[in-house]
Amino acid sequence: ERYAPIGTVRSEESRQALLAGTAGIGATDKDAAPVPPESVVVCDITNADTSVIDELMNDCDALMICTSAKPAPTGEINEDTKRPIFGFPNGQPELVDWIGQKNLIDAAKKAKKDVHVVLCGSMGGTNPNNSLNNLGKVTNSDGSVTGGDILKWKRKSEVYLMNESG
Repeated sequence: ERYAPIGTVRSEESRQALLAGTAGIGATDKDAAPVPPESVVVCDITNADTSVIDELMNDCDALMICTSAKPAPTGEINEDTKRPIFGFPNGQPELVDWIGQKNLIDAAKKAKKDVHVVLCGSMGGTNPNNSLNNLGKVTNSDGSVTGGDILKWKRKSEVYLMNESG
């Protein structure tokens, strides 16, 4: 039996970049096989309406979750450290690495009791002081801090998967 993998992306722009293959990410390997268009579906896992995810999970034997919020420089510099400030222009970690991954886990559970789920996590998720958690954090005018905590949200998804898998 052969598997028919389906990759999901959150936007048509990401789909087109993936379909461009390694050339789309700057590689020069001319022998790289293109990604078949039917293997890449636009499906925003962060949407509250999970009907597209639910449909994709029908007849699915396995789910590999390889999502991540993607930090990017904002163009600003931290005056104290003189380092670039990072943000998450395409979704904060709470939305992508927690809500999105939870939506995928829930859809797998709904679709088929014995679907295999593999979650690509990240080292450092059990250390709340890991420096990666500082990326994208913002101190608000009232002194509260929001955003960031990428490893915290990834770890929350890992724990959720362990708890949901019985």
